Amino acid sequence: MNLPLVVHGTDMHGKDFEEMTTSINISSVGVFLLLHHNVSESSELVVSVIPPLESGGPLLGRFTARGRVLRREALGSPSKSIYLAIQFTEKLHLNS
Repeated sequence: MNLPLVVHGTDMHGKDFEEMTTSINISSVGVFLLLHHNVSESSELVVSVIPPLESGGPLLGRFTARGRVLRREALGSPSKSIYLAIQFTEKLHLNS
């Protein structure tokens, strides 16, 4: 299921970032996504799911969870984008 996401974290250079992306696959235990910021395996990230407009969108708020990067797959040069498999370390909760 593809859903819009906002990912917050710290990259490999110690800089905080916020990036909008889309899930490739998401479940109650984790998410697989493409990210343009370079993060290390085992990084802690905060993932917010933005409900699609047809389901009420921003009126419903965002579902947010912390997670840990379990796997990263580089796309190769010159792209700096990476695929990440993130396991949620806490349940998704609604931020209204």
